[in-house]
Amino acid sequence: MSQYSFLPEPIQLVVPNSVKSADSPGIGVAYSGQRYVLKVGSPIHPLLPASEWLCCGLAKALSLAVPHVEVCMMPTGELAFGSRMEGGIVAYDFLPLARPTTSNPSVVSGTYVLDMFTANNDRHAGNWLVTDTGGSHVLRPIDFSRAMFFRYPLPTPPFGQSDNSGQFYTVAKLTGTVQRAEAQATHALLSQLPKSVWRGIVSSVPGHWMPSGLDTELINWWWSPQWRTRLKWMESQL
Repeated sequence: MSQYSFLPEPIQLVVPNSVKSADSPGIGVAYSGQRYVLKVGSPIHPLLPASEWLCCGLAKALSLAVPHVEVCMMPTGELAFGSRMEGGIVAYDFLPLARPTTSNPSVVSGTYVLDMFTANNDRHAGNWLVTDTGGSHVLRPIDFSRAMFFRYPLPTPPFGQSDNSGQFYTVAKLTGTVQRAEAQATHALLSQLPKSVWRGIVSSVPGHWMPSGLDTELINWWWSPQWRTRLKWMESQL
């Protein structure tokens, strides 16, 4: 895909992350000076990098302001998912107690649709950033580690009331942070997203991040009866 580089970002060294994460080995410091939150597969979630990559690709296709991501080459030669660390961070979290005052308040409604679609059950206040971008505050959803392949095939419903996502979005709906019209607009974008775009996102996943044949399965799933049934159910939740 044109939105991502096909050249891995070489990582010079990995340093500890001040924010502990069960899914990240640390911060990758690239030879270019860029820093990335790294994600690699684990025994409980071997397809984690692919999950993050696919979700961020969909987020970009839906105009949701996720941070820039790259394929990063670790000092060992392993390819890791890298979410570039943002500058100008105003806040490291977002509580859905009121509409965000950022330039993109509809991002919460849009992320709700994406989290339902990808079965992300771990959306919470700490999975957001607010950045000062050229003098404008932008709210950014981060961390899709518990989406897509964490529970695959994707379950319906995608998360329960006791899950982090269920609790977060229950509050967001009650406070008007998630608005039906905005969620419907993102749902419409997702429903109309050309299969060629999805094929491009899937095809951009580094080969060894997914088992052989899974890419074809994912591409064929788009616009299938199962895909349409999922979107129809989601529409009833907006």
